[in-house]
Amino acid sequence: KQKEEEFAETIRILYVAMTRAKDILVMSAVVKDLNRKPQKWFLSDTHFSQERTLELSHRPFRNIQEMDFALISNWNKHITVNDTVYFLGDFGESFEYLNLLNFKELHFVLGNYERKDKDGNDITKQSVKTLSKIQGVTVYENRGDCRVKLKNKQEVVCIHEPICPANERDYTDFSEETCLYGHIHGRTYYKSNGTDCGVDINGFAPLSEDDVLWRLNAIQFLDENVWRGTCV
Repeated sequence: KQKEEEFAETIRILYVAMTRAKDILVMSAVVKDLNRKPQKWFLSDTHFSQERTLELSHRPFRNIQEMDFALISNWNKHITVNDTVYFLGDFGESFEYLNLLNFKELHFVLGNYERKDKDGNDITKQSVKTLSKIQGVTVYENRGDCRVKLKNKQEVVCIHEPICPANERDYTDFSEETCLYGHIHGRTYYKSNGTDCGVDINGFAPLSEDDVLWRLNAIQFLDENVWRGTCV
């Protein structure tokens, strides 16, 4: 118990140090494989500092400080300052955490938490304005605008919700395309034409391009035990 309390206090101090700097925050770290070739990474639904997600998704952390620390650590452990990241929505309570995360290019697909606040107010323009000011960030406001060609030449569509929200005016059908999505927090790893990139099913870490290719290839081997809606 004493070790747990000491660890919790260490996390708290680190959290305060990273989020309370007055003018500038300088951090040093040892980065593995910094000189490797740039890579593509995919993830969604980090939900930094959001207590609601910690509780409803049953994340294995004692508090949001511990959750945030794990998410930052896992991101920077895999992603270097030379890499390209595709983030598929629902970042968290504040975009300020982007200042702590490695990336050269960040392609940000707006999630439902970036489009509406907890009271249901439309905050899309505010989110786009804030994100657009951050160096290296490209924002995708419209569903389906973010497309990526993987190393095997396969093109995928990056979206937040796997099913188009009911209030979307311009409905685009992606059923014949390959999709990477988030939003459902690991409730299903796969759809018949895509896979979930949420951190909840990947140890709260990003997926590499090779991970994505492996999952997409696996779809052809899945049978009705996966796709059928009820047990019989």
